Amino acid sequence: MSGLAGVFHLDGRPAASEPLGAVLARLAHRGPDGCSTWTGGPVALGFQAMHTTPEAARERQPFVQGTRAIVFHGRLDNRDELRKALSPAGDGDAELALRACEKWDEDAPGRLLGDFAFACWDAGKRRLLCARDWIGTRPFAYAVLKGRLVFASEPGALFGDPELPREPNEGMVGEFLANAVTSRVETLWRGVLRLPPSHVLVADESGVRTKACSPQSPDSRLPTDSERSDRFRQIFRDAVLCRLRSSGPVAADLSGGLDSSSIVGMAQSLYKEGAADRKGFEAFSLAFPGRKCDESSYINEVAKMWGITPIIVEGASCPPGLFEASATRSLDFPGYPNSAIALPIRRLARERGFRVVLTGAGADEWLSGALPRRGG
Repeated sequence: MSGLAGVFHLDGRPAASEPLGAVLARLAHRGPDGCSTWTGGPVALGFQAMHTTPEAARERQPFVQGTRAIVFHGRLDNRDELRKALSPAGDGDAELALRACEKWDEDAPGRLLGDFAFACWDAGKRRLLCARDWIGTRPFAYAVLKGRLVFASEPGALFGDPELPREPNEGMVGEFLANAVTSRVETLWRGVLRLPPSHVLVADESGVRTKACSPQSPDSRLPTDSERSDRFRQIFRDAVLCRLRSSGPVAADLSGGLDSSSIVGMAQSLYKEGAADRKGFEAFSLAFPGRKCDESSYINEVAKMWGITPIIVEGASCPPGLFEASATRSLDFPGYPNSAIALPIRRLARERGFRVVLTGAGADEWLSGALPRRGG
């Protein structure tokens, strides 16, 4: 969970390091492996590093090559394809993304497969190109203040800039309270925006503009259920395999439900066939003994099938003040109660040295759909 930040003066004035330093300080929890900055003319870039892949530990960010500089938060999954297309190129994801911007310009994000957000400065064109992955796994927030663009991995981090006013966006507050968030760009604060998934942001002396960036994808029109099922299985296998590429051990949630159970099962299959390098794997489960919500019986069945012993954490109510403390720190929505009960698992995984945790987040939306879309 690294973090990026930056400042760009649209009028070409030299960028100062002070505002960037304050923004990065609000992202310090994302950078256990150090914080670095780079300044070049009207641009200042910063990175809070948390290394989760082998190549990330070898690559220093911000990454600078020729007249370009980049901060890249994420993981690229089509690395072999990119290295062939961009040859010669190193093995770091930041360098691959920079070289992609050099070759394909604003179309580059559509060529990248993975979870990412980045900002790439081109001194020759005096232009900053930012992008976010296809489904918005990695966050990117920004604000335009008196002729300069400020951006970061979290909306609340932007308030490290003393000129950004803290004015609540009452409309967005209402959407959260109604549990009906419809805006793809607004945040809880006026003037602080989110770059939507599968979008690019371009900033230069003429201003700041965003546009959709269509990802390149193969023809998905398959005539039979059997072919569609086989294709889904292959994509699911590839998705889990990509996320097992880690510089350390990998953890996974195991609730006994279809999503997390499928991920744990696929991970074990990949390890057994030798497709993934096993550096350690543990499943973490929440148990609620004696309560209707307890899923221990399902968890035990999955564990038995795959020959694993999950680490059981007994679920408990969230302590008073948890959400207020989180909102005060992050200046953002603190999360829903059913998500917060998993915090003890996250803490235990971190204490045991895990930096990657696989979850089933989003499976309901992808595979079940919302009731209105299903006619229910």
